[in-house]
Amino acid sequence: MNSKLKRYVLLLMFFLIIQQGVPAQVPATYSYEFFNSSHGLPSSEIICLAKDKKGFLWIGTSAGLSRYDGYEFHNYPHTKDNDLIGFVNVIVPDENDRMWIGSDAGLFYYANDEIIKISETSSSPQGVNDILFDNDGGVWLATENGPALVKIDDLAFTGSKKLQLSDYVLAQWPFKQEVIDTRRVIQIRKATDGTVYIAQFLNLYRFSDDKLELIHQIADQRDKILSVFPINKAKVFYNSVETEIHKIENGLHTNIKHKTLYQPAVNENREGIWHLGTFGLYYFHPEKEVASQFINTIDLGVIWPTNMLKEDNFFWVGSYNGLVKIKPSIFTVYDVTKILSRHQDYYSFVELKNGRFLLGSNRGNIIQKTDTGFSELYKAVVPTAEIKSIHEDERGWLWIATGYQGLALIKKDKPILFTTQNGLHDNSLSQFLNTGDGRLYVIGDQGLSEIIVSGSGSVSFKRYYYQPNISKHAKFFSGIKGPDGTIWIGGEEGILHLVNDSLHHFIISKLIISANDISQDKSGNIWIATDGEGILKCEFNKKNELELLKQFTEKDGLASQHYLSILSDRENNIWAGSSMGLTFIGQQEKYKNYIVNFDESDGFIKSGYYSFKLHQDKNGTIWVGTTSGIASFKPDEFFLSSVPPAMHISAVRQIRTNEEVPDLLTNKSFSHKDNSLNFSFVALDYANQKGMRYFYKLEGLDSNWISAGNLRSVNYGNLPPNNYLFRVKALNNKGRASEQDAVFSFVITAPFWMTWWFMLLALAVIGLMLILVIRRRIAIIKTKANIKQQLNSLEIRALRSQMNPHFIFNSLNSISQLVASKRNDEGLQYLSKFSKLLRLVLDESEKSFISLKDEMRILDLYLQLESLRFGSSFYYTIQADEELDEEETLLPTFLIHPIIENAIWHGLLHKEGERRLIINFQRKDKDKLICIVKDNGIGIEAATFKKQQHLNGEKQQSKGLKMVKERLALLAEQKHIGTDFRMEDMKDVNGYISGTKCTLELPVIYE
Repeated sequence: MNSKLKRYVLLLMFFLIIQQGVPAQVPATYSYEFFNSSHGLPSSEIICLAKDKKGFLWIGTSAGLSRYDGYEFHNYPHTKDNDLIGFVNVIVPDENDRMWIGSDAGLFYYANDEIIKISETSSSPQGVNDILFDNDGGVWLATENGPALVKIDDLAFTGSKKLQLSDYVLAQWPFKQEVIDTRRVIQIRKATDGTVYIAQFLNLYRFSDDKLELIHQIADQRDKILSVFPINKAKVFYNSVETEIHKIENGLHTNIKHKTLYQPAVNENREGIWHLGTFGLYYFHPEKEVASQFINTIDLGVIWPTNMLKEDNFFWVGSYNGLVKIKPSIFTVYDVTKILSRHQDYYSFVELKNGRFLLGSNRGNIIQKTDTGFSELYKAVVPTAEIKSIHEDERGWLWIATGYQGLALIKKDKPILFTTQNGLHDNSLSQFLNTGDGRLYVIGDQGLSEIIVSGSGSVSFKRYYYQPNISKHAKFFSGIKGPDGTIWIGGEEGILHLVNDSLHHFIISKLIISANDISQDKSGNIWIATDGEGILKCEFNKKNELELLKQFTEKDGLASQHYLSILSDRENNIWAGSSMGLTFIGQQEKYKNYIVNFDESDGFIKSGYYSFKLHQDKNGTIWVGTTSGIASFKPDEFFLSSVPPAMHISAVRQIRTNEEVPDLLTNKSFSHKDNSLNFSFVALDYANQKGMRYFYKLEGLDSNWISAGNLRSVNYGNLPPNNYLFRVKALNNKGRASEQDAVFSFVITAPFWMTWWFMLLALAVIGLMLILVIRRRIAIIKTKANIKQQLNSLEIRALRSQMNPHFIFNSLNSISQLVASKRNDEGLQYLSKFSKLLRLVLDESEKSFISLKDEMRILDLYLQLESLRFGSSFYYTIQADEELDEEETLLPTFLIHPIIENAIWHGLLHKEGERRLIINFQRKDKDKLICIVKDNGIGIEAATFKKQQHLNGEKQQSKGLKMVKERLALLAEQKHIGTDFRMEDMKDVNGYISGTKCTLELPVIYE
């Protein structure tokens, strides 16, 4: 369709609408989201819409093509050869994942992120207004020169051969030499029996059996054809600008005008067609010739609609003033300006015994819901304050808690006011608490008051104060009664409980919180809406104290860390309100563990309110009161149909060169220099793109999924050589996960110095040199020893010298194992740490005693080596009491090391699963140092048995432990202080062996 004529038709529609008025419709609630050039579109004039197989939304504008991924618009004004695309009239996807584009400049197609022009550029009109694929391998084009039929085999998708579209116009077309307005075709459609219908603005043709015939002509120049719905050769419908749906059947013409066409909900479940009409969107049923649904787009100001696309349960509508997303909403948002013109803030709800439903507003006003709307029941109960809570007691009295003007009592429609002068604890009140035992409390700033009504009807109060500690006014907002009758309240000061007529602070699981609301569900669980710590799910333990079960945060899917209100509904599901919207936490049946967020894009109240109140009435409707208005919804309707999000990796970029990787579907190989990559991804769920959460992992590096929240990009830097597979998935705000992960496989190649043969050679040379150096060192130490003067010291050093080769042998054995198993990167790490450890061993080898700090450092380095060998299953801790001076306290060099080796090689090595080692240095008294080594290995008996198996049944004591005992004996003789060494099995509560404990007692030695 020519752009000028399109503007004319749309302008004509606008004037017709003004003249005829807007037809009535069944009330329905929809949310609307608008996009235009300010959001990134190349133009606000939207002409056509389409979806490709991947789920991306394509938009044809007056300035070219645009693709939308739910976050941003990617615009394509030119082809890869810099041809201008221009005014886009139609976009159609084919089975080969190509997008065909018809514009005023000709025919184009999109594939592999490139746009290529197919048609020849010519001085004669080349515009394409519609595209229709034929089952016989052809494609129909509605062109400016008439209907054209092109064989797909004749097309060159490289762009090397371009078609002159006028050469393919049907031979039967009678207007080849006429003026453009006479030749132009706006739409081509095909019926199930193969009949092709060709539409101009005022003429409708039928093409069948190679015969073209005019079947209908419109006399009124204003009533132009907008769309055609063919049924078969004998029957076709079309929609026109002024007179809506027309039917032509067996040559007879019938006009189905709006009054007859639109019959709300009639045959709604029958098969139908959604189409864009003069006044909005219709769901038309050709079989019964009625439209059962109608969405009035004129109310939105969309007065020039051009195209529509239905997706799952919502609609895209293109217009000359932008793109519109129309979603059905479960929320009814009320126009509060019609209730109280000066106020839109509502703080409380109550349903009375007589069926009245009341709302508390500002300035002391109480509103009543009626069958037709809302009306003012009590005006200015208090002059200026908010009505924070309303309670009806067993007498039918109505109690009113106000924001800062105290308590009001309405009986016989007359208010009585109570303040601190009458005995209240404070004038700022928030909520009533009816404990069910005849007691009524009111909660507010600085604590709460019990309301006491005597037999004669007089009112008094019992006050319970709590002075501010961390807040200015000690505001409290909500409360519950515990299973033992204790009163619990929450507010800015956290959680308090009333014990012995005094309020006491209570900390739940070491969390310092500010509580905005408390609610109890049917299972007895306590839910707390906090300011900054998300939502807490708690229970009362056997001590009748609150105990945390789970803390829900943004990582779990919450929209915020700050919540203002919380409610457990009749189905035991949880609803929570924040300043960003409404959150659902499912606990029952199919919604269990679902977390769903709703905001203004779902038809909810626009965010920005600072007060939020939730209430469920007797009919199950949940009411929401905020400082920005009120809304209601049926919770059993909240899960509208939802398709799973389509997950895509949108780009992979090499960080070093900032180059994008082409063709993400094939396995890629990167050198060790290009081992830092950026992954960008997107999941398509246009119903609520903002509620999407992403999870990713890099197989070959990550063992678990990592939450990215709503971030759509992740970096991996300095990846070691390996084969990798990057995976990403998404979860939408309705709890639906993407059905397939998006994946990208690649390999980081290793440099030659990380190959197994090079590492093996280097390890062999280094190991040999180290052994020679150590042996030479030991020989020098032995030669210089003074046997007569330092007999005990020599014996201790001789024992220590036996340990060094023993340790080196074990370490080299570990390196050898890593190299043999081609774990080259771990081998390099091991070798580096091993070299560092050997340097420390050499430095300390001449000393008889070593500081506790250095001993712990050597042990830590050794255990790092063992951790590399064992992998992620090995965990260790080394601790020393604070009262020990680590630098001044001395102990024999390398005395602890054999015990650690024994625990690892004989206890942990043979254990399956997680391996844990704990080393603890304690001071027993001023003269004794205790070292405790615990492992969760197989135990002494099992280790001995395995060792005997290895030695063919021969018993042999560990050389390392034997040396420890001999050195302890020499140390005790030298220092004249008793020493001790014990090994024992540890057992769990069931009496099973859970590991080994070694206790070593040494004399305390200081520098």
